[in-house]
Amino acid sequence: IAASLATILGMSFLTEGLGLSNTLGAFLAGVLLSETPFRHLIETEVSPFRGILVGLFFFSVGFELDLPLLLSSESKKVAAIVAGLMLAKTAITTGLCKVFGLDLATSQQVGWLLSQGGEFGFVAFRLARSLKIFDEHLTKLMLTSVSLTMALTPMVEGFGGWVAKRLRA
Repeated sequence: IAASLATILGMSFLTEGLGLSNTLGAFLAGVLLSETPFRHLIETEVSPFRGILVGLFFFSVGFELDLPLLLSSESKKVAAIVAGLMLAKTAITTGLCKVFGLDLATSQQVGWLLSQGGEFGFVAFRLARSLKIFDEHLTKLMLTSVSLTMALTPMVEGFGGWVAKRLRA
């Protein structure tokens, strides 16, 4: 466990020192460790902490929701970003699944399941803000939109399952 944590922290500090995200370093360390013969041992040892860390992650995602922004005149803009992102990702993923030979029902179900914005959106938008590519308001708008897509995932997954049943019938 100590060697795994040292690897994760080392990669995090290295990527941060290179001007990249420390989260990217942790991700790269996970990829690196998953390719070792000790993968299953590491997974077994770390699994008790998984629930706590996932809970902390989603707790921090909740902090990205800017409720005053949602209740302002910008709410239509947030809704458009959320809908646009989710519909675009659904269409692209569904198309890719079809290209790789899945039937339409399964393809669209996968598309809806993977339609949310990813965790690295948080990293990318914060980096864009720190590099002065995004201003504070645009960063809040994008972080709020990505957070909402993640919150909507269970609902759209259910919708995808419903559509799949209809297509199979």
